[in-house]
Amino acid sequence: DSRSLTSYNTEGKTATQETQYYHSLQKRWIPEFADSSFFNENGNIEFKYGWEFIFDGEVWEPYYQEEYIYDTSDHLALKNLYNWTFDTAGGHWELSYQYQHSTDVQGRDTLVERSYWTGSDWDPQSYKRMKYDAAGNLILEADYWWDGEMTWWDGQWKEEYAYDAENRIIESVNFDWDNTIRDWY
Repeated sequence: DSRSLTSYNTEGKTATQETQYYHSLQKRWIPEFADSSFFNENGNIEFKYGWEFIFDGEVWEPYYQEEYIYDTSDHLALKNLYNWTFDTAGGHWELSYQYQHSTDVQGRDTLVERSYWTGSDWDPQSYKRMKYDAAGNLILEADYWWDGEMTWWDGQWKEEYAYDAENRIIESVNFDWDNTIRDWY
């Protein structure tokens, strides 16, 4: 058995979330993971911290940190992901991934690029493209992964959507990637 406990801030946004499992021998709920989110004055998430519960020591340890950075139009521009790394000093946050967001004037993602921090440079990992119709409906999603050995992008999945006059999805088409012709089919 498992359960999730959630608390909200005064604006109704998720402030904390904790996942627990039921320990049948001890007959109690044991924490597993917890997240805490912090928001800026505009109500946008600014930081999110993840914690892992260490059962043996009955203690919470840092697990991950997310940092959100917004552009001058208050649209998400950058998300950095850090992992907690133990060292002789006890531990520190280590940058691991970065997500760069490009948006349209409505603030909707049109491109999200994911890169991995090697310790000295960013290596590309993946990117996702999105397109919208005049009503703001998502009409295209396509995901690509970097092939470092071949030094090119490989399509992973692509989906196109069609809507009726009431903006309800009436068709969804999935496409596969052909490595021979390097295109969708």
